[in-house]
Amino acid sequence: MFPGDSALLLRVAAIGLLGLFAPVISRADAALDPRQRDASTAACMDFYQHANGGWLGATPVPSGQASIGYTDEVRSLHAMRQRDLLRGFAEAPANPLDTSIARAYALGMDGAAIDALGVGPAAPFLAKIDALSKPRDLPALIAELHGWGAPILFAFSAAPDLERPEQLIAYANQGGLGLPDRDYYLREDAPAVELREAYRAYIERLLVLAGRPEASAESQRVLALELELARASLSLEQLRDPRNSYRLVGVRELERAQPNLRWRDYLRGQGLRGLDRISQAHASFFSALNARFASQPLADWQSYLRFHVLHAAAPFLGQPYTEAHDRLFLETLSGQPAPSREARVLQFLQASLGEALSQRYARAHFEPARREAALALSEGVRAQLRALVEGANWLSEAGRNAVLADIDGLAIALGGPAETVWEGFELKATNWPEAALALSRTRHQRELAALGKPPRALWPVPSSSLQVSYQAATHTLYLPAALLSSPLFEPAGDAALNHGVAGALVARGLMGVFDPASGARRGLLSEADRAAYAERSRGLVSQYSAFAALGPLKVDGAATWNENVLDLAALQLAYTAFLAAGGERGETRDGLTPAQRFFHGWARLMRRNYQDEALRLLLAADPRAPARFRVNGPLPHLSSFQAAFECKDGQPMFLPEPARARGF
Repeated sequence: MFPGDSALLLRVAAIGLLGLFAPVISRADAALDPRQRDASTAACMDFYQHANGGWLGATPVPSGQASIGYTDEVRSLHAMRQRDLLRGFAEAPANPLDTSIARAYALGMDGAAIDALGVGPAAPFLAKIDALSKPRDLPALIAELHGWGAPILFAFSAAPDLERPEQLIAYANQGGLGLPDRDYYLREDAPAVELREAYRAYIERLLVLAGRPEASAESQRVLALELELARASLSLEQLRDPRNSYRLVGVRELERAQPNLRWRDYLRGQGLRGLDRISQAHASFFSALNARFASQPLADWQSYLRFHVLHAAAPFLGQPYTEAHDRLFLETLSGQPAPSREARVLQFLQASLGEALSQRYARAHFEPARREAALALSEGVRAQLRALVEGANWLSEAGRNAVLADIDGLAIALGGPAETVWEGFELKATNWPEAALALSRTRHQRELAALGKPPRALWPVPSSSLQVSYQAATHTLYLPAALLSSPLFEPAGDAALNHGVAGALVARGLMGVFDPASGARRGLLSEADRAAYAERSRGLVSQYSAFAALGPLKVDGAATWNENVLDLAALQLAYTAFLAAGGERGETRDGLTPAQRFFHGWARLMRRNYQDEALRLLLAADPRAPARFRVNGPLPHLSSFQAAFECKDGQPMFLPEPARARGF
């Protein structure tokens, strides 16, 4: 149904959206612009200020935003490119899928039509809830809701078998809670109590909007029922272990153990009549659910289902619903402002049609010449990682050989998916909630149709994102098109900036896989090898702990240590790749040597201004240090930086050789 992910050709071309985006710097060599820098601050005194001072002073944080940085500008550029792609589908679609994508986008942007719908396509589901006459009918109705993609009461999905990952199996897992985690219900401290009351008020608000005459009493019943489900749920810490979510059970056994859940009726409603086993590991939750189906008054379940249908639909309904949803789940729980309508629509389309959008985005913005140059950059970084590991005499021979073999076996995927299962899909919806419903239903049906088959290799991140991703099942590092597009990477551009920006991001992605302390493949190494690695960079803890970030508040060097090591190792790795590519032989530009431009590229990538409250929250909860220290922290440890700017003993950006930390 309406998924919990918080996406008419007739109007796309007429929508004016340029004002939604911040101005961007699209030229890759903008790091050389003296106006972005601060000539009054010497590089060896404060390189972050030296490289970014002009921009920092001229770029206040917009009202309602927590921070603003260079990567926000880059993301805005790619959002504009994505919008232009969607507009192009409306004006000249190449196939039915292009037409459907453009139609969904136009429907999502039609705010007036959405506001006029009321509960819209949720109405038939609310009517079915009202018509329930006995508890035994609950499983079939829940199956129908799940069939539309709404994970109400519990989650039911297809995923690889934990013991035989070559095939997909059905998983039934705990769920049913409106708040993000069971501890929001179980804690009794003042903030938790206050949040539960805000959640109860949200329940009441949605029921009032839907015309329920006793919304306040219903909201109390819903919250009480969710409290009982929370008490039977596993904790977030328990859920982090995937083994706690895996236990294959026969459907006959489930029918005997949980008769009130009527699993055969539920599976029949999902079109899975012949399924004989599912994974159901959260036994305490489903046992409690089974008992509640028998003991809880049907009216309570009807109140619960009414609210959760409205809650799932709220992000796709009119302004009163979206405002209520965003106030609690974005502003209160996440400290984020409500997104623009376009951002909301694009987010949903990415969640629903992400594979198709990514394929088309990569086609438009990742041409063959760029792919070839990006592959050369990535392989150059990989080769230098291999060389660094080969020379790592602090590693045991067994550990070194294991990592080298794993580096050689890593697949690097560039750009975006080559194909999509959405080809041929045609959207018939006439309004935005219907479109969301249709996309969600289609996605859910395709997911269940794949049960028993090998999992498809899916791109885990949008090609328009800047996020590097790694998939352990296929041992593949995914580098999206946007990461390797202008302004972060220019195939025929300055090698110094290409390596200091895109090269450093690729290197950081590789270190996320092979970092001996916390990388995905750290299990290749012995405890002694991991301890030797940690010892090489232990000095970063005290260094970062001395950084004053906001008045008396300092960086937590221990909490940020691993991310700080990754920054240092990535810069070390990217710079060696830069040298191997002959980049240091380039010309001096605007008074900057190639080596200096490499470090200016990294400093520009990191630059960011914060609201004080956002910075205070970052210092308390984020594993990464604030932007200034992601520049001024690692650079003093690099002899390449010292040589590039001729830093001397006594200057803040200089560290003597014995005090320098090491990555690989």
